[in-house]
Order: sequence, then C-alpha cells, then structure tokens
Amino acid sequence: MQKWYHQPTASMLMVMFYLIVCAASTHIFSPALPDLQFDLNTSRGLSQLTISIYLLGLATCQFFYGSFSDQYGRRLTLIIGFSIATIGSLIAYLSQNIETLLIARFLQGAGAASGVAMMRAALSDLFSGAKLVRVSTYFMMLFSIVPALTPVIGGYIVDLSGWRMVFLVLLALFFICLMLIIFVWQETNKNLDAQALSLPVMRKNYGYLLRQGSFLGYVALASLTTSGVIAYITFSPHLLQVTLNLSAVQYGWMVFLTGSTLLIGNFFNLKLIKHYTRQAILLAGLLLIIVGALMLFIGSHLGWLSVYSIVPAVFIYALGGSVVMANSFAAALNMNKHIAGTSGALFGTCQTAMSFIASVIATSFNPEHAKGLGLYLLIIAIVNTVIFLVLLYQPSKSISANVNLAD
Repeated sequence: MQKWYHQPTASMLMVMFYLIVCAASTHIFSPALPDLQFDLNTSRGLSQLTISIYLLGLATCQFFYGSFSDQYGRRLTLIIGFSIATIGSLIAYLSQNIETLLIARFLQGAGAASGVAMMRAALSDLFSGAKLVRVSTYFMMLFSIVPALTPVIGGYIVDLSGWRMVFLVLLALFFICLMLIIFVWQETNKNLDAQALSLPVMRKNYGYLLRQGSFLGYVALASLTTSGVIAYITFSPHLLQVTLNLSAVQYGWMVFLTGSTLLIGNFFNLKLIKHYTRQAILLAGLLLIIVGALMLFIGSHLGWLSVYSIVPAVFIYALGGSVVMANSFAAALNMNKHIAGTSGALFGTCQTAMSFIASVIATSFNPEHAKGLGLYLLIIAIVNTVIFLVLLYQPSKSISANVNLAD
C-alpha cells in the first residue's frame, strides 16, 4: 500500500508549495525597492534590476533543467535547484552592496527555475486530458494568489523589519522546500530518457517543438501577457510609492487588489471551459486585455494620474490575462507529453525571458506618469490579437458546447 505522500494528490500539493515559494521570491520583494535604493545608496534603475536579474536566472536555467529532468528525473533536478536558491537567499540577506545583491538574485532565480520548470513537467507526468486542464487552472489560480498576497506580506515585513528580512524569510522557505524534496517527495518521471541531454536529442526535441505553430502560438500568448503583468510589478513601486506617496503596506494592498483579479479570472475560466471552446474563451480574454490596455493608454495621455485611473485599467488587463494564460498553459502542456520536461522548459524559458525583457523595459518608464506602461500594454494587446488570428484561430470550430479539452 502506498504511503499518503506517494499519492498523486500529495505530490501535486507539494508541487503547489514549491511553486508558491518560487513565485513569492519575485513578488514579495517589490515593496522593498525604494528602501533598498536608499539603504544601498544606488539608483532607481539598479534597484529595479534586482527583479530583472532574478527573471534572467529564472529564464536561462529552465532551458537546461527540462532536458536534465527528462534524463535524471524531477527529484534530483529540484534538489540541485533549491540548493542553489537557498545559497542565493543567504547571500542576498548578507549583501552589503548592489553588485552582491544582483549576483544573489541571479542565483535565486537560477535555483527557483527548477521549481517552475518541474511544476509543468510533474503535472504532465501525473495527469492528462480534461483532468490536466482542470488541475492546470487550479495551479493558475494558485499562481494568481501569490502575486496578489505576497506584496502585502512583503510590505508588512519591510515596514516592520526592513528589506533584509524579506530574504531571511525566503531563505527559510527555500530550505523547507529542499528538505521536503530530499525526505518526502517521490519521483514522478517514470520514463527516463538516457539520451535526453545529448546534443542530437536536444536538437531534435527542441526542433520538433519549434516547428509546431500552435505550440508556439500558445507560448507567445502566455509569454506576452505575463510580461505585461511583470512590467507593472517592476514599474509600480516607484509610480505608486514615490510619485503617488503610498506607503509600502498601502502599495502591497494595491497590488493585492490588482493581483486578485487573476484569481477571479481563473475561477470564471473553470466555469467557462465546461460550456465554451478554448478559442472562444481565448478571444474573450484577449478582448479584455485590449480594453484594459486602451483605458490605461488613453487615461495616461489625458493626464489622469491616480490610483483610481491606474488600478482599474490594470485590473481589467489582468482579468483577461488570467484567462489567456490559463488556457494557453493547458493547451501547450497537452500537446507534447512524451517530452514533457523539454516542452515545459521551453514554455517556461520563453515566458520568463519575455518577463525579463519587460522588466528591463519598465526601468526606462518615467515614474512621473503611466504613459510608457500604457503603450507597452497596448502593444501586447495588438500583437496577441495578431498571433491568435494567424496561428490559433480556426473558424470551423464551434463557439460552444462539446468542448474537447484535450485538443
């Protein structure tokens, strides 16, 4: 008889915890940026790069972890990754200058990349078809809660104990994950590929994925949509805390209000997938993204600069974005289960790489207004619509009823 923690549900719950910690290491830190800038006597751009450099580590290392886990298993991959993340958190806590902190943040991202990549691969190992779609949506709901709640938690930590305490909390969380992986979590990859890391096989697998137009379309939709959220997270601390004079705690609650829309969107997505095709749901999500982007773009050019003009627009963008990301994620996972690690790694690498680019772009936005952010979100809305129409739209498919969740 299997022990309780060997069951698929228990494995899924532990993967959820790993994902929470990895996601928290990005979002819990954002309220600390103004204090960090002052304490380390650095510039606004360099302080914002602590988010960008984390995303760079997250993006570049997923590419390696995917093939590594297909050959050596998800468990060993996670042990290596979370060990690196734990060391990075310790260095970040002890850092005395911005250069050391940037190195530490890269290590955090490089280690956390294992958790993000293995989350996708482990889900594909454990579930398939309609059940994978439902579980993926639950994970996207969880992924929505984290960016909504952790800035609030981070705001209180910074307010009470300073920005270094954020990294002490992350150090403890990464260490707990590492202990769970070593002593409790069981391997989910039952079909190890002894050649997965060989260059010919990697070239073959990644080449196979890059030739699939629909897979690339789903990856592009998720990556671009996520980048809009990351641009807001990178830019908003200085816009809301410095320009609009919100405290770290108030800023955290503003991000919570915006991030909670991701949870709402995923909740509605669970209802919608029972009655409508994926194409119809994606189209609805894209329309909401366009509306939110237009609201922010037009409002910023009319000179409206307040919480009441910025947050509702981002709210609508995030609502549509949650629907687009959840369905793109589930569709991409279902397509290539025989190389789940490689497929999940490529998906995650592209998504995180685009987020890294967005975070760097966001450092150039003028914090005196939201015109740059509004323009960026509008460009995403337009490009997403073109990608959907060119690569994914199939007019012959019905809009409602008899949805094939495995397509």
